[in-house]
Formats: sequence, C-alpha cells, structure tokens
Amino acid sequence: MMNLGKILVPTDFSGYSDQALLWGASLAERYGAQMLLLHVIPQAVEGVSMHGSEGEQRIMDLEAKVEEQLHEIALEDVGERLPVDVKIAMGKPAEEILRLAREVGVDLIVMGTHGHRELHQLLLGSTAETVFHNAPCPVFMVRAAAEGTP
Repeated sequence: MMNLGKILVPTDFSGYSDQALLWGASLAERYGAQMLLLHVIPQAVEGVSMHGSEGEQRIMDLEAKVEEQLHEIALEDVGERLPVDVKIAMGKPAEEILRLAREVGVDLIVMGTHGHRELHQLLLGSTAETVFHNAPCPVFMVRAAAEGTP
C-alpha cells in the first residue's frame, strides 16, 4: 500500500502550478497527507541588489510578499479542507525543490509542466524535467488543461 505522508507542490504562480496545486490538495486530502507549498525566488532577482542592509531588507520584503501570495492561493484553491505549510527558498528552482524534498522526506512531488518542449528546454532542460529525473521520490507531472476546457 502506498504511504503518502508529505506532498510537495512547487509553484511559480502560473496556471500550470495552479493545476498542480489542485491535484496536490486532492491527493493530500484523500491520503491524509501533509501538503507543502513551495515557491523558489530566483537567486538573482532582476534589479535587486542583494548586498548590504538595503539588499537584506529588499529580500525580507520580497519574502513577505511571496509568503502572503502563497497563503492567498492556498486559501483560494484549498480553502479550509486541509492545512498547507508554505515554504520559501531562494536559489535555482530545481535545486531548491530537490533540496527540500530530501530535507523533509517528501513522499510525492506534484508539479505543473507546460507540456511542450521549446528549444531552450531541449538544450538546457526545464525545472520540471530536472526534478523528475533527480527526485528522491515519485513526481506527478500535471499539464494544464487546454485553453477553454476545464
């Protein structure tokens, strides 16, 4: 029998991530699992200096804004059905998703994917593809529904 104690749902606040959140919440509810919602702030945020006390304040402000957004989408998409533990990391998305999955012993990662391969993804690899090939647990990839369909 499959044991799902912890489900990690990374989000970049896109529609693809929204679909993954719905699937992750449904699975967490069905299996009585803890759900972790993660957003990774890219290491080099354009136009934001990360050095000195001003840079530290900008990072803290950004993290507070992201945490607020995570709570908002959790409330909007999951509601009161189950508790959602929000997490924020800074760095390369795939690396941070994998790090957290290992660190907390995640049983399943549920994440969105665009469902197509553009040239840069073929050459560099996408976050979803990197996570899929390197995760310490199963990865459930969710493609968003085609435009105009539920």
